[in-house]
Amino acid sequence: GNSTDENIVENTGEKIGQASLEGGAAAGKNASTTKRKRPRTIKTSEEVESQRMTHIAVERNRRKQMNEHLRVLRSLMPSSYVQRGDQASIIGGAIEFVRELEQLLQCLESQKRRRLYGDQGGPSTSALSLVQQPPQPPLGFPPSLQETPGGAAMVPTHYQEDQMRLVEMDPTNCTGGLLWEETAESKSSIADVEVKMSGFNALIKILSRRRPSQLIKVIADLEHLHFTILHTNITTIEQTVLYSFNVQVASEARFSAEDIASSVQQIFSFIHANANII
Repeated sequence: GNSTDENIVENTGEKIGQASLEGGAAAGKNASTTKRKRPRTIKTSEEVESQRMTHIAVERNRRKQMNEHLRVLRSLMPSSYVQRGDQASIIGGAIEFVRELEQLLQCLESQKRRRLYGDQGGPSTSALSLVQQPPQPPLGFPPSLQETPGGAAMVPTHYQEDQMRLVEMDPTNCTGGLLWEETAESKSSIADVEVKMSGFNALIKILSRRRPSQLIKVIADLEHLHFTILHTNITTIEQTVLYSFNVQVASEARFSAEDIASSVQQIFSFIHANANII
C-alpha cells in the first residue's frame, strides 16, 4: 500500500512540474512580445504641416525643372513638329524630328560614299544646304561666319529673334546665275510641283503636307532617277513643308521639265498612298 501511495505522489509531482514549466515558457513568450511592441509616435500638427509643405516644394521644383527642359527641347526643333504645348506632344515631336534627322544623315553619308568612290557622275564635290526655320535659333550657335570641315562657309543669311536660316554656300556652284530655259508645273491635292531647267541643271520646288520620313524617301527616289542633288532647302510652316532641290540630271537621261514635274508628282502620290495604308 505504501508503494502505491508513493507512485501516486511521484506522478502528481511530475505533472505539477511540467505544468509549471509550460506556464513559465508561455509567460516568457508573452513578455518578449510585449517588449517588441513600441509605442506609436504621434506627430504634432506642426510636424505634419511641415512635412506637407516640404513635399509641395519638392514637387513644385520638379515641375519647374521639367517645364524648363521641355521649353529648351521645343526651341531646338521646327514648330511644325509640335502641335500642342503639352509634354506628350513636345516629346513625341522631338522623337519624330530626331528620327528624320537620323534618316537624312544616313542618306547623306551614303551619298558621300558613292561620290568618293566615283559610283555617280557629276562633280566630285558638291554642297548641300539644309534650311530649317525653327521658332527660335539653336542655343549657343553664334550668328557669325563659321567654317565646315569641307571648306564651305555657313552663312546666316536671315537672322531674327524668332528664326534663323542657315545656308551652306559653295563657290563652285553656278546654278544660281543660270537663265532657266524650260519650266513646268504639276499641281494636285497632294503636292504642288514646279520645275525649272537649264541644260542639265534643274530647280525642283515641292509644296506639300509634311509626313513622317517623307524627305528621305524623296531624296532616294530622286537619286533613283539619276539626279545628282546639289542643294536641298527645307522650310516648314506648321503642317506644310516646302522642298527646294537643285539637281543635276545625268547626261544620258532625256528628261524635260514636264517629265521631271510628272515624276515628282508620282513620287509624292506614292508616299501619300503608303502613308494612308500605314
